[in-house]
Amino acid sequence: MDEPQPPGLVTRRLLELLPAGSGSVGGALVGLALGGPAGALAGAAVEPVLERVVSETLARRRERGQRALAVAASAASMTPEELLERILHDERLLDLAATVVAAASETMVEAKIRALGRALATGALATDDAVIHEQRYLVDLLAGLEALHLRALEQASKDHPSTRERRHDQRPVVGGWTPGELLRDSTVIAWPIARELESRGLLRDVTLGPVAAEAGYNRDSQGPRYSATTAGRRCLELLRERGVRAST
Repeated sequence: MDEPQPPGLVTRRLLELLPAGSGSVGGALVGLALGGPAGALAGAAVEPVLERVVSETLARRRERGQRALAVAASAASMTPEELLERILHDERLLDLAATVVAAASETMVEAKIRALGRALATGALATDDAVIHEQRYLVDLLAGLEALHLRALEQASKDHPSTRERRHDQRPVVGGWTPGELLRDSTVIAWPIARELESRGLLRDVTLGPVAAEAGYNRDSQGPRYSATTAGRRCLELLRERGVRAST
């Protein structure tokens, strides 16, 4: 499939209908751009610098949102005009598109931008309400994932080497990855990253089940061990896919 091209005026028309930014950073930038309280605090000497930073950042956010919409149109085999028409006639799709654009605008992970666009394409092609709801759920999950989250999730989706071991007493092996193993070169934040992924249902602590008890694993002294959940693996699939199929 050819690399999608930005849809130009149609995309800009759609972006005008969607939030200019989301999250604390996006909201702060929009406030600065509008001359909010934070802008009033800036002295005359730094005002040109502030103006340039806000302008450049908002432009790059807008461009990332455009790329997600371009991917959606290409993946759905629609023209940008057709995609816009489909979205504007369905409030659920408009909500999905708004979430996709906001999430894409705030990430620099290209695979995530493309995955968000493909999720919108799947929703636009859907004939089943459940598919649109599923795509909104997946987009919400993807929205909070950045490079370190994705690295940890990718590692957690693999089989731990211990699962290939055979214990002399024939007890089961717990498996799973420690936070430090998920992010070997970022151990300082490995624990909060793992817990954040667990709270979102993307990782599960395998030491909490009956297998760990049967294996004699002491979680209090040895700590948690994690494996990717079905939802976590589905997020990874979205990030790896290159196309999209119509959902029925």
